[in-house]
Amino acid sequence: KSPAAILLVDDDDNNPDVRGYYTAALDTLGQSYAVWDTHNSDTEPSAAQLAPYEIVIWFVGDGWKSPAGPGTSGEAALANWLDTGGCLVVSGQDYLWNRQVTDFIGEYLGVASFAGDAAQTSVTGVGEAFSGVGPYSLSYPFYNFSDVLSPTAGVSVALQGDKGSAGLLVDTGVYKTTLWAFPFEAVSPAADRAELLEHTLAWCRSGATEYQIFLPLIEK
Repeated sequence: KSPAAILLVDDDDNNPDVRGYYTAALDTLGQSYAVWDTHNSDTEPSAAQLAPYEIVIWFVGDGWKSPAGPGTSGEAALANWLDTGGCLVVSGQDYLWNRQVTDFIGEYLGVASFAGDAAQTSVTGVGEAFSGVGPYSLSYPFYNFSDVLSPTAGVSVALQGDKGSAGLLVDTGVYKTTLWAFPFEAVSPAADRAELLEHTLAWCRSGATEYQIFLPLIEK
């Protein structure tokens, strides 16, 4: 494979398998990426294994039973990696329902609280970073249990849903994160998914001071 700057962490339960929504969008954008499949477990990349990557995209699909989303060791690894300047994108409607608001979620993803099962049906970009993005209709490949997010002080809303805040962003000047409390795979059609991802990757890379070549991680 070509050198990869993006690590795609497949943390869904394959019921259904939604990886193809992400790889198709990345392929459309001509992005080089590697894949880590947790097999719906807490077998997650370590800080050393995250270190070569510029951007991590972590998705949980319809996974709502433990484990879904980064576990305790995964959070520690992500925190270590983010503190060195990474950009993390997390997508999934039941990540917060499963893990609740951990210290990592509060500090690094900017979540103060959430209202579960709000059933968002559209999202639109807001704020300085995501203004002009969308609106996008959401068509779920499974039941709609998406959430509404309440940000911590100083954290911006990136995506506004018809039921309330659907996505947050954090930019500390060292690292960037964006959490979507709806599944990226619900954005429809495919061209809209590619557009949203293109904007997100551009935001992740904005302000970068140097270009690095990253080696791919062999899929587990």
